[in-house]
Amino acid sequence: MALNFNQIENLLVKYKSDSSLAELIIKYSALKQELEDTENHSWYFKQGIESKMQEIDSLNNHFEKMRALFNESKIDFFINKINVNNEYLSGLEGKGTSFIQRISYSWKVGENELFNELIRLKSKTELLMGIDYYLENPDEFLIFID
Repeated sequence: MALNFNQIENLLVKYKSDSSLAELIIKYSALKQELEDTENHSWYFKQGIESKMQEIDSLNNHFEKMRALFNESKIDFFINKINVNNEYLSGLEGKGTSFIQRISYSWKVGENELFNELIRLKSKTELLMGIDYYLENPDEFLIFID
C-alpha cells in the first residue's frame, strides 16, 4: 500500500505532537529512569543504550532551546509571532495549496500552539529552570499542567 501525501505530511511534521514541554519532560524522565537500571534489562536493550543516551541529549537540547526562548522573551513577543503566523495562515485559506504549503501551514499551526503554551506558562512563572530541576522538584513540574 502506497503512502498518500497526508501520511507523508504527518511523518514530516511530527513537531505538532512534540510541542508540549510537559510531554518532553515526561519522555526525558522515562528514558533517564530506564537507563539508571540497565542491569535488569535484556541484552537487546543494552545494545541500544547509546541511542537512548543520544535521545536523552536531544530531548535536553530541545528543552534548553525552548527554555532560552521562554526566558529571553516577553509575552508581547509571543503574541506578535502568533499574529504574524495567523496572517500567513489567513493568506492560504480558500486557495488551493501545494504539498509544501500544507507542510508550512501545519508548521505554523504547531508554532502557534507552542507560543500559546509559552504565554500560558508566562502567566505562571517568569523563568524556566533546567529539565533536571523539574525531576528533582515534582511540585514545580505542576506549572506545566493546567
